[in-house]
Amino acid sequence: MRKINLTPTEEHKYQIIKAVVAKRKTIKRAAVELQLTERHVRRLKQAYLLNGKQVFQHGNHRLKTHQKFDIKCKNKIVMLYEKKYKN
Repeated sequence: MRKINLTPTEEHKYQIIKAVVAKRKTIKRAAVELQLTERHVRRLKQAYLLNGKQVFQHGNHRLKTHQKFDIKCKNKIVMLYEKKYKN
């Protein structure tokens, strides 16, 4: 099993839903704290019970951005800037 790394926002949501599952908080209180509807809190609770902590991790978490430059391309641009197009 891999370690789930959550952002602070996702971690906060996870802790509150975990408290709802442990019956330390009500669904109504969790909805107010997360600024979500009670229906959505119930959905999060159900998803957490089925799939665990990974439910709170964003779907694009492991994907690379398409806008990021390849390191070789970046180095070539810097080299051209420094040598050929100096002025």
